Amino acid sequence: YGLETTPKRFTNKSLRTRTPVKGLYLAANDVTVPGVVGALMGGLLAASTVNCQVFIKLVGSVVVRLFHLGTCFIKGGKSKGPAVSS
Repeated sequence: YGLETTPKRFTNKSLRTRTPVKGLYLAANDVTVPGVVGALMGGLLAASTVNCQVFIKLVGSVVVRLFHLGTCFIKGGKSKGPAVSS
C-alpha cells in the first residue's frame, strides 16, 4: 500500500512535511517509510516542523527512559534515575 519504496520516492521534494500552502503540513507514512511506524514518524516530523522543541522533548524523553531501563537490567534492580517529565 502507499507509494512505491524506491530511491525516487525518497528524493521527491514534494514528499516533505512542509508544503507551499501556509499552515498545511504532511504527516503520514508517505513522508517517511511505509507502515504504522512510518505514519508515527511522519506525525512526529510534522509536529517538529511546526515546533522543533516537540522532537527534542519526545525523543530526548525516550532516550533517557531507555538509558535508565538499560541501567536497571545491567544492575539487576530498579532504576533510581531522575523522573522524566513528558
